[in-house]
Parts: sequence; structure tokens; C-alpha cells
Amino acid sequence: MKKIKTTKDKFFYLVKRTNEPLKFEFKFSDEEALSVWNRDISPYGYPNYQKSLLTKAIRVFDFNTCQLHKMFDELVPSVKQDDGTINTFSDHVMNLKNEFEVSNFYITDDLAHSLFNTEPPNDFNFIKNALNLDVLPKINIIFSNDFKLNSIDNWFSKELHSIELRQVKDQGVDVSVYINKGTGSIMQSFRIPLTKNDHCQLCETQKFYDENHRGAYNYAVNMSTYLNPDNSLNRQETDEFIKERGQGMSDVVNLFRKESLPDMYTFVINLFCLLTQQPDIISVEKSASKYVATTNKGFASKKMNNVPNVHWLGADFTTRVQYSKKINTDLSDITRGKPKRSHWRRGHWHTILQGPGKLQKKLRWFQPVFIKGHKQEVTQ
Repeated sequence: MKKIKTTKDKFFYLVKRTNEPLKFEFKFSDEEALSVWNRDISPYGYPNYQKSLLTKAIRVFDFNTCQLHKMFDELVPSVKQDDGTINTFSDHVMNLKNEFEVSNFYITDDLAHSLFNTEPPNDFNFIKNALNLDVLPKINIIFSNDFKLNSIDNWFSKELHSIELRQVKDQGVDVSVYINKGTGSIMQSFRIPLTKNDHCQLCETQKFYDENHRGAYNYAVNMSTYLNPDNSLNRQETDEFIKERGQGMSDVVNLFRKESLPDMYTFVINLFCLLTQQPDIISVEKSASKYVATTNKGFASKKMNNVPNVHWLGADFTTRVQYSKKINTDLSDITRGKPKRSHWRRGHWHTILQGPGKLQKKLRWFQPVFIKGHKQEVTQ
């Protein structure tokens, strides 16, 4: 066997191991693996594409191996579908082709903050049409290394890596949220279902999450890293270590369901709605050089004949900024107001009337505004 020396070697090794128990039609060929490996080059300031790809390959291998050993049979209950069929978790494995066949889009901090800080629309028909958008069936939205959510103050807000969106025909959109800036090693998923009537879309999303045991599924996928019996490192771990990891992962899943899912829902709905209104928010940047970095450290580089283009979301988008008015420090004026911290004034969607006789309805996005405060922070 060829000695594994590089990240690329490890990726191909994992693809080979994952292929072993799969039927021929589900196997991932060396040519397909090489194509995926060379598909993208991350722009400066964003997570390394190849490292993230390797992490996904590890996740697929670990999870599928655990499934072959029936390690989660008692964890995730079977679910009866609307058509009467029974969805059994033990029969589920991850498909390499399905996992890797996504298009990467790098979102600017300005647009990301604006989408998270906008109230999603309540118009049922508009949301339904947006979720059925055919332009982007499988996309992965990648956030910069510096991006941090301001709406919540927890681990997810500081370590958001990417959000992957997959349309499920006539059913909705599957959302996978990847946490950990460097590689996206923690995954939390949920589905935004297509509602059949004018129900609260977020309420239906949370209901679907609970009824389909998505929390248990997320727990199993992430714990497979520590439970895969084919990983020699796992065989060295103590029962106490595994128990601690299990409790920690359970806390992560519960925290996501309670605090982060509504924020992720908001982002996804607003993004799809914006794409229906402003498809030019997507742009493509051609590389100005044929040399790409081989590492995040130092200046090592190599020449590539076909350097991938970078697909951007919001390359020309700018945040609306407003400066709060300073108050005079004169005693007579102090009661007029308090110094303000910087904060967001949330955006919203509003129905406007247009056309002859103003009979046509159109949903318009009123962007959030970042209020630049002037309150001085106390430094110690």
C-alpha cells in the first residue's frame, strides 16, 4: 500500500475505504475524486477548500462504518412517511457522490450580516416560490474566517464555517450547518419543509425537526468520529472519554435546536428570497494568477494550468451604515439620551404595489442598517 504522506493521499485513501462496501453505482471513481479535489481554490481569508473536503470524507467514512456495525440502531427511531413507507435509520448511509456534488459560493461578511439581520417574509406563496428556485439545487455557502454572528453569543456564532443547501423536490430544502472555522468538523442539519397552507414556516421547520428525530441523527453523525471501530485511535479511548464526548455532543445538539436553528432558518429563507429578486448578487471572479498557495503558512505556491474561478455572493454588496448622534457632555444635555453602542436595526420584507393601477404585488427587501455607536468602551 502506498504510504499516506499528504492531505491529498489521505483523501484518496478515505474514498477507497468508503467505496469498499458500496454497490458499483454508488462508488466514487479516482477520476471523480481528482476532479472534486481540484474543483475549487479558496480565496484569501476563507477556510481551506481541500481541508474542508478531507473533513467531509472523514465524516462519510466514519458514519458509514458505524452504520455497517449497526451502532446506532437503538438511537434513532424509525419514522413513518406521508406515503406510508417506514424510514429506518439503520438503512441510511452517506453517498460520496451526493456529498461532494455541490457548488461552493463564498459570501461576503456584509451580505451575510444583512441576511442574518433581516426578518424573513411572512408571505407564504413568496416563500414557497423561493424555495422552489431551480437555479441552485445544491450549493454550499462558505463564510469568511472573520465572520461572527452578532445575534447570539455562543459557540455557533463564532465558529460558523458554511451552510449547505439541497433542494428536495416537492418537499423543501435540506440545510446542513457546518461548525468549526478551520474544517467544518461539526455538522447540524434540518429541513425547511414546503407547507401545504399558510402556516408559520419556522414553526413547521421546528416541528419537522422534532418529529423526524433530526437531533438524534445529528448526534449519531458527529459521534461516529469517536465510535468508528476501524479507527485505531478510537480503540485506545476509554469508556469515560467516550461518555464525556457523548454528553458534550448532546449539549451541542440541544443548543443548536434551541438557539441557532431560528437564525439559520432566517439566513436561508432570506437568501433564497433575495436570489429571486436580485439574481445578480451572484458573480464569478477569474483568477489573475496561475499560481496558488499550497499552504496557509508561508509563501509556498504551485502552478496550475486551470485555476478554478471563485463564485461570490455579494461581491459588490455594501452594508448600510448610519452614525448615531453624539450627545453633548454639558450637564444640561445629559438627560436627553444615553451614549449608544453599535447595533443592527433589523431589515424586513415589505409588499409594494406597482404596475398599471398598482394592482401588481411585489416583495421588496429593505436592508438592515448598522448603527455605528459612539459609546466609549471601558478598557482595563
